Amino acid sequence: MFDSPEPCSCRASAFGVSFIVPDVVIPKAFIVYEDDALSPSEHQEALATAYGYGLKKFSVNGGHSAFTNVPEEIADMFVQFIKQEKQG
Repeated sequence: MFDSPEPCSCRASAFGVSFIVPDVVIPKAFIVYEDDALSPSEHQEALATAYGYGLKKFSVNGGHSAFTNVPEEIADMFVQFIKQEKQG
């Protein structure tokens, strides 16, 4: 149907992955979607804590599709993340 690859979560569920979060050496962030009806923010917070490994955690007001609901807030979060990484 689509020419693009499957989303990671589907592929990982079907075939597994060959790495874990600490293996990824680029800066990482976890975005908590405060208004996500599918996954409550408390669950997301627990996932972020479980992943650990230097993840920077951000929260946005959007729901499960925050990239479409609050794109300006997502963009601001990315800018903040990049600035923090540049400062060291």
